[in-house]
Amino acid sequence: MGNRKINWRRAAFLFGGWTLVSVIFAAVSFAAAIGENNKEFGFVSALRLNLVQFYLWAILSPLLLRFSRRFPIEFRPLNLRNLLLYFPALISFAGIHQTIHLAVLWSITPRLRRQFPDLIDCYRAYFGFGFYIDLIIASLIIIAVHALVYYQNFRASELAQSSLKARLAQAQLKALKMQLHPHFLFNTLHSISSLVLEDP
Repeated sequence: MGNRKINWRRAAFLFGGWTLVSVIFAAVSFAAAIGENNKEFGFVSALRLNLVQFYLWAILSPLLLRFSRRFPIEFRPLNLRNLLLYFPALISFAGIHQTIHLAVLWSITPRLRRQFPDLIDCYRAYFGFGFYIDLIIASLIIIAVHALVYYQNFRASELAQSSLKARLAQAQLKALKMQLHPHFLFNTLHSISSLVLEDP
């Protein structure tokens, strides 16, 4: 039950984060269209374009997260095998995303279907640039995942070190107490015996 609650919380966070990114990029796209005096490209079109793009990344980002955790890039020592796996993975994720992205946009945008009656023509016109952008986005997601993993590992090692220091301090205190108790008893008994010997 608890694990399912965490998964729903993560899914809601992921959905909210990608929605926020979509709205920000839609506002930027709309502002650019106004700057170019493009009357056809309204805010709804910009939002549709960016929601499709970034919700697809919301679907693919858990796969990128799992891939990044399965094949972490280690720098001490450099794990060249894992590093080389990222090139085909990035190309694959960007290609899959761009293929689905253009197909969905073409199917839900009448203006795009009028401009390109065949989906292949739409791919020819937009795939290259979109693929380049998707490579950048996939790389940024992987960098963010690695930064998060390194931060989590750093926090875990800090907690382990502080716990170890606390246990060391407790062990030193216990050892000091063990050293003090025999001396205290010996000194007390010695004082009592000297008092008894002085005044029988």
